[in-house]
Amino acid sequence: MKETDKTTISDNKTILVVEDDTDMNVMSRDILKSAGYETVAAYNGTEALNYLEKATPDLILLDFMLPDIPGDEVCRRISENEEKKHIPIIIVSARRDLPTRLSSFLFGAKRYISKPFSSKDLLEFIRIELKRSEVKTDRERKN
Repeated sequence: MKETDKTTISDNKTILVVEDDTDMNVMSRDILKSAGYETVAAYNGTEALNYLEKATPDLILLDFMLPDIPGDEVCRRISENEEKKHIPIIIVSARRDLPTRLSSFLFGAKRYISKPFSSKDLLEFIRIELKRSEVKTDRERKN
């Protein structure tokens, strides 16, 4: 099989990156683009929720500490939306305390990554969550 014939999990996958720090947003999107993902940038919770009214990404990379709406609240709103609750959400935060991590999971996050993170870890966690989402969707179609 030729290299160009291989299909990877990143093919045609779009990731919404919600991060208020411009440098971190750009860096995260650069990492994702280098792995073959399409990316969309949002710099606060309102922008993210507005984008989700019009489109459905395959995964959301969501900062916990946003300037307008906290990440766990954005996560909760997505999880309560019947059309969007299937989207895997990965919370990214400098906060490492247990209550913050637990609230993220309670409100629907699939994974919590502490800053700073390695690009290798980020890409592996994204690959895992996209694969889980794909498997779940396949099961639901069969039932």
